[in-house]
Amino acid sequence: MLTFIYYPKCTTCQKAKALLDSYHAQFETRDIKTDNPSYDELKAWLGLSGLPIKKFFNTSGQLYRSLGLKDKLPSMSEDECLKLLATDGMLVKRPLLVDEFRVLVGFKPDEWNFMRNVEEQRQNEMADAKLAEPMDIDEYIAALPEHIRQDVQKVRLMIKMALPDATEKISWDMPTYWKGRNLIHFAAHKNHLGIYPGAEAMVHFAPRLAKLKTSKGAIQLPYTLISKHLQLIAEIATWCAKSVE
Repeated sequence: MLTFIYYPKCTTCQKAKALLDSYHAQFETRDIKTDNPSYDELKAWLGLSGLPIKKFFNTSGQLYRSLGLKDKLPSMSEDECLKLLATDGMLVKRPLLVDEFRVLVGFKPDEWNFMRNVEEQRQNEMADAKLAEPMDIDEYIAALPEHIRQDVQKVRLMIKMALPDATEKISWDMPTYWKGRNLIHFAAHKNHLGIYPGAEAMVHFAPRLAKLKTSKGAIQLPYTLISKHLQLIAEIATWCAKSVE
């Protein structure tokens, strides 16, 4: 799920939201002033964005100018910058568009249209498993090729044990576990099972995922390795739930 982080009174943010609405994107909104990003969120987003830390500062903002940050930033470490940004959402450049795979900082229409294409591509990848649109996770798994069905069911059961209070549903054409918000997804592809715990979880578990193929926000787990990593999947799911409590 996309998260649109913005300041409602900002005209640039309003233009960005209008663009998202124009292609009927599904997204959650978050007011950057009343719910400012945390240090951990900013650190994860920085890694996903590929941008230098100074690009996360709202350099045209009154608070930026009043703190004299133009002269101070060059001598500040990345960690110091992250801690400062986490103190007040008005220091952070807006709007931001965040999902499990990437972060867009500031509104550039060409980049945001590309985000729409990324979402469409992710939907198309579901065709690898040759699935009709499933009504629920039982139907999703039943439609999988027989040789991967049992392994995918193991993952489903392990996540259910880790998240007994979460609701199972299909979201973004993927089995999803929801409790207040989407916690974790998985999706069957031709040669691997994709696990989608979100960017912050990927940062937290990075040392333990070092031997697996990963992308920004996703784990690509070969079906032959699923049994070996069931406990890790459960721990990731549990962490995702605790991170929103």
